[in-house]
Amino acid sequence: MKKKEKKLSASEIGAINNELIQKYGEGASQIIQALKGKRYDTFGNDLNHLGRSLKRINKYKINEDYRETNIKQQAGFSAELIKEARDNKENIINGEAVRTKTTDGIGQTNNPKYDHIKVDKTGKVILNSESQMKIYGSSEELVSKLAGKKWEKYLDSQIDVPTEQVEEIRKIAKEKAKIFREEANKAKNNGNIEIYNKKINQAESMDKIEKNVRDSGVKKQEAIDARLNPKKFVAKELIKDAHCAGKTAAKGAVLLSATISFGQS
Repeated sequence: MKKKEKKLSASEIGAINNELIQKYGEGASQIIQALKGKRYDTFGNDLNHLGRSLKRINKYKINEDYRETNIKQQAGFSAELIKEARDNKENIINGEAVRTKTTDGIGQTNNPKYDHIKVDKTGKVILNSESQMKIYGSSEELVSKLAGKKWEKYLDSQIDVPTEQVEEIRKIAKEKAKIFREEANKAKNNGNIEIYNKKINQAESMDKIEKNVRDSGVKKQEAIDARLNPKKFVAKELIKDAHCAGKTAAKGAVLLSATISFGQS
């Protein structure tokens, strides 16, 4: 005997749709909060964000003699906010309590090692959740810098890189590790222990790069677009979010209205 399917009442369907709208609306509002430099919890309480905003980054001064370089460097700050907003949007939609925060957003201005941390539902920093973000430079440049003295401090944590570069960076690091080990073996066979140790250390640095780099969820051009025209970038993000929600709950138009309302509260 077939089990009868329970039909949802109109009120139950409405409650489900309302919950979806709330989740997608709150999730999509994260990028508006990044634009304005505000942070709110689910209940609309101000979380006292202490860091940058996309609007503020857009006003940073540019040396016209180094315009392209300045914009790319400043886009790194925009990328940090985009990652924070996208991470939190995904967690809100999935009903997860963990939140990503920029270190300057919690008052750790110019943290020398980390750009992001994750906190649990009580606001406590989650152990080993710290990460560094690097988006400026080619894949080869990023690998070389991460292996250098100045950036080696980042190698024991997660390193977020542009979406389009993560696999290439891993490939470069893997190939370099292989070469360094081959060179180390040659040095060992020749009795040159100093060179052997140096090459092994270089290979191990490459191993760490391959292991610890991860997709930031942000493309380099997106960060540049957000730096140059943050309002236009945010508008595009909201349209994409409305489309995603529309496919889920056929409530795209309502979502957009709810999102804008949430962001303006």
